[in-house]
Amino acid sequence: MDARLHVLIVDDAVDICQSLEMQLLDYGVFKASWCLSGEEALALIEKQPAKYDAIFIDLHMPGMDGLELMHRLSEMQYAGGVVIISALGARAINLTLEAVSNYHLRLLGSLEKPFDESLVAFMVRRIKNSMPNVSSQVPLLRRKDVLEALRARQMVNYYQPQVSSIDNRVVGFECLARLNLNGEGLIGANRFIAVAERFQLMDLILDCQMENLGQDLANLKDLVGNDCRFSINLSAQQLYNDTLPEYLADLAENYAVPLDCLRLEVPENQAIMEDKQLKNIHRLSINGFNLSLDNYGQGYANLRQITRMPFSAVKLNAQMTEGIHNDKIMRLIVESIRLQTQIAGIELVALGVVQPEDLLALADINVDAYQGRLFCPSKSAEELQAWVPSWYESQTIRPWC
Repeated sequence: MDARLHVLIVDDAVDICQSLEMQLLDYGVFKASWCLSGEEALALIEKQPAKYDAIFIDLHMPGMDGLELMHRLSEMQYAGGVVIISALGARAINLTLEAVSNYHLRLLGSLEKPFDESLVAFMVRRIKNSMPNVSSQVPLLRRKDVLEALRARQMVNYYQPQVSSIDNRVVGFECLARLNLNGEGLIGANRFIAVAERFQLMDLILDCQMENLGQDLANLKDLVGNDCRFSINLSAQQLYNDTLPEYLADLAENYAVPLDCLRLEVPENQAIMEDKQLKNIHRLSINGFNLSLDNYGQGYANLRQITRMPFSAVKLNAQMTEGIHNDKIMRLIVESIRLQTQIAGIELVALGVVQPEDLLALADINVDAYQGRLFCPSKSAEELQAWVPSWYESQTIRPWC
């Protein structure tokens, strides 16, 4: 069991609450509390808002129903996950559209009654994956070690391909930071990015990434064509810096990275809605930078806000895509996102694609591109020299025909 995981079940039927409680405990939840009304649930959460990692909410309840409870949770900025427990129907569809368009909630999916045990187990795993720092049990590097490695230019870029949903061409790469430390080998970002954010080292990481991209750019373009975009992640912290557009423009010029092949990814897994951050997002766009919202689905921004911002792409969080073939509510959410991004002229990219069944569902929804281990894990520029030709040969296409 996970001693950290505590969930709340809200349903007006005692037998439903007891049945789901037993299944959740069987699949690794430490504690599953329950109550029989929206009013009781809201009182419990207002008293201890951080107590519950996720809430399972029935839509059809007397008094305060599930829709109203979700609205109230959004107003109080509840940070945990939300799972709908209900039979699908017009009410569920309306809830989905409301949740996507108006609410600030992390809607993790749905369970239909009677509950399928395999889906309950999957939902527990999704809740655990959505919790901050659950997977980061590795020791962090010291500030001194990170700083010395960056100054010594021991950072390397790894690249994960983004594949077109139309013809399987590689249309972009996400640039991922790694440290190549003497004696320790390659160090993943989960061991140093949090340290860099805490000690104001993100600009130095950005400098190293841009330098590496400038060195790799020509060879990668030779592989996939000149229309390819290279995505680099910004932190929410960097968006407070009024000199960020000028700093990035200087880096692009110094390292010969054309702006038309660069895409800056703004994280949605942190709050980015303060006035100063929004101002600098718009300033980046005005200065010619292409912008993408990364990891959409964490509940920090709603879609109506996003479609009014200068994003050319939205990347769906892996929690929204994993298991989508078996989750009708999540599929409705993504279909709604697809519709609204199409209207706004925004590209939609599905992250974390691992299962072929999910790929088929995402293709049916008509997302624009995929990124995930089903296609390719992150690789060095040297490793891509072998992977890209092999990929195109397997698809019987050429990169820029």
